[in-house]
Amino acid sequence: MADVVDYLPLVRATPLPLSELYGFLLQYYSRQEPLDRLTLVEAEMGGLMLLSSEAFHLLLPYFLEFYSRTSTRVRALALFDKLCEKLKHMAKQHLLTPLMHLYEVKGDATLQMELFKVQFLMVVRDSFGIECFFANILPYLVDALRSSDINIKQIAQASISLFVTSLSPVIATRYFVYPLLNLLGRSAVDANVVVHTLVAAGVHLGETVIVDQYVPRMRELLQQNSSVASKAQHDSTVLTVLSLVNGLLEFMQPATALRSFVTQSSQLIVLLLNPSPNVTLLQALGDTLVRIAEHIGRVRTRIYLLPYLNQFFSNYSDFYGSDGKRVVGTEEGVRAHYRKIYSPQMASLLYGDFSRAVGRDLMQDEISNSALIESILRHHPHLILPPMPSPQEKKAVSRVVEKSPAAAKVPRRKSLSFIEATKTNPLKDEEDAQLLAERREEELQVAAEHAERMELEEEEMQWERRLERSWIHQLLESDRLPYERPEFEFKNRITYSAKIHNNSIECLAVSKTENLILSACKDRSLKMWTLDETQFSSSSVDHHSLSGIPCFVSYGLHHAQITACCFHPHRDQVVSVDGSLHIWDINAGKNLLHLVHRSKLQDISPLLCASNAECHFVATTLTGSVVLLDTRMGIVAQEWKVQVGQTRGLAVDDDRFVVSCGNSTGWITTLDGRFGRVQERWKAHEGAICRLEQIHEKKVVSSGFDKSIKIWNDVPFFSAEVPTASSNSPSTSFPFAPSKDTQRGRVANTTIRGYGDPVTGFARMDNLLLCVGGSKMACVPFSQEGIYRASPNKPLNARAEKVRCVAALPYHGMFALGCEDGSLRFCL
Repeated sequence: MADVVDYLPLVRATPLPLSELYGFLLQYYSRQEPLDRLTLVEAEMGGLMLLSSEAFHLLLPYFLEFYSRTSTRVRALALFDKLCEKLKHMAKQHLLTPLMHLYEVKGDATLQMELFKVQFLMVVRDSFGIECFFANILPYLVDALRSSDINIKQIAQASISLFVTSLSPVIATRYFVYPLLNLLGRSAVDANVVVHTLVAAGVHLGETVIVDQYVPRMRELLQQNSSVASKAQHDSTVLTVLSLVNGLLEFMQPATALRSFVTQSSQLIVLLLNPSPNVTLLQALGDTLVRIAEHIGRVRTRIYLLPYLNQFFSNYSDFYGSDGKRVVGTEEGVRAHYRKIYSPQMASLLYGDFSRAVGRDLMQDEISNSALIESILRHHPHLILPPMPSPQEKKAVSRVVEKSPAAAKVPRRKSLSFIEATKTNPLKDEEDAQLLAERREEELQVAAEHAERMELEEEEMQWERRLERSWIHQLLESDRLPYERPEFEFKNRITYSAKIHNNSIECLAVSKTENLILSACKDRSLKMWTLDETQFSSSSVDHHSLSGIPCFVSYGLHHAQITACCFHPHRDQVVSVDGSLHIWDINAGKNLLHLVHRSKLQDISPLLCASNAECHFVATTLTGSVVLLDTRMGIVAQEWKVQVGQTRGLAVDDDRFVVSCGNSTGWITTLDGRFGRVQERWKAHEGAICRLEQIHEKKVVSSGFDKSIKIWNDVPFFSAEVPTASSNSPSTSFPFAPSKDTQRGRVANTTIRGYGDPVTGFARMDNLLLCVGGSKMACVPFSQEGIYRASPNKPLNARAEKVRCVAALPYHGMFALGCEDGSLRFCL
């Protein structure tokens, strides 16, 4: 109890009386067993959540003690979300180390299953931040696929699949697919679990990622292991790759599958023509080739697969006579080795299954040893050959080929044309009729083959063009297997551009998982775009596409120009301001709240400092007021008149409850976000404030119409709770005469000049700050102090357009730019 007595002065300052806190500690120490103490905490957690931050931090060591005890650590995980909710931005500081110790525990399957459940992982991601989650928790999640416990592997697999579907393709590929691809071929890994996880991810990410990332890795593994396939470890790697091919095949276009596994990759053909003595491996290869044949179709199989299959079956004549019986030779050891490969069972698998897939008649025409193979199979009654196609089926196939528009473009041979020119005359005998029928059938086959080649060439060209236009391909093109996000290097190059609006884009917002982008246009339209080419494709919301970027939903109930927009921090909601406040449901596109204020709202930002999981929003008005909005109750909780003139720009430090706002006269005012008390006011620019944002802890960046950018350090900070809004009418603080201390002059820590136009947007990436003015941009280190000139330039590879707003996508390693012509650009 000595540590409690030391904190008595602090406890007396808390909102709750000391007796209540003291009473809880007495009950805690009266129970000797850790389980009894945990039961007490679970029962009293609702009341403990009402404690002030200081009092709660006093009790935190007692809560964390549960995670270090074997008997309580599993049950204590149920309290983790409550602790994160109360600690807010300090959750990572206090809870990350105990959580890492829990992930290091070995031998406790129940604990591991709870730690890898998706609900718990979502709480960790939202509380610690996505960057901390990727750096500290994700390696344990991927490593769980190597666990010997099947339940842990299944839970980890389900969690990874759900995480992949919630992230954009680039982030999902970089942080989930790359580690999983590296697990292929590793020992002590359940290949089935890894394959199923990769297939589920590939289905969500689409063909572009499969062709760009999966196929090269599979080719590499096959090349490394095909030459030494006699070893068990190498056999298992090849079997794993074949299983992955089978899983991905049905989600790929036939032309893409043919291009990826046959025409531009010879590994499967090499395995067929240089077979392994492992019969299991050969059977799996045969099954994969049959699946490819069924997927790409009869004509493509005849052109690209059956020639190699013919080479394989040509070796059967060395081991079997014309009657289909084995030939006894002198080199019995060598023949015994190859007889396992060229066996009746393999003939049944390849010849029989291919006959079912493409037709027995085609196999007889293309396989030179077809008579021998069928004779071999007849000596084994349990190996059944598929029946020959009926004449009606042959005529149906010929009729389909004859009506093909591509076949009509094929020039006919002179011999056939000469015979057809005499069709009006009666045929002299049956031989001419038979000759005409044979030539006609041959011509149709040539036409079908030629048409198929033309179609494949056209599909190949279309695929290449589509792949070159894909922003996913461009971002991942030179980014192979990086497990950690590389340090950003600004290249001033536009990697992708799409016209998404018909007028100027005024503001942009990016979701925390970077898979959604919100754009507000000057024509009052608000649209949300998904960076995932396949996500939401089954949604009931109308699915539009402009230049390859799918529009998930559009919000069209605004009555004036939209001045600000953002994503709700805790819910699947979108917040926008057009003089009034709108809150929209992301999935349904419905308006959930429309809050009208007597003064037009201008800017808005979330304030994550409520005592519960709900979020307040801070907004500025045209009349110089700052408004605290309670979106849960749909009311204005507080309103403070802080300055004279129109407010321009809003910066919120929700970790320290500091709100900074600029005005049209160039002044910046900083106030306490809890009570609206002005803490500091200073002259920042000679002209009006153009933009104001919080870019770092205790750092605010501003730009003005004097064409300068200034960074201000050491913004005041506070540590108390925001007062909970009530349903009463909002209180208003009237202007007061600030003291001389609040009006003192300040000198910017960093001043940047060199722009010819006012800077309309800036965004931070690592240690760099991208500043955009007009059509020029430059990245400057925001930690550098002093006065210096930047050298803004236009993009190197795109037409210059004036940029109105900018947003950072750090895990994609790029910036999103909203331009005056309505185009959305991605800049590296």
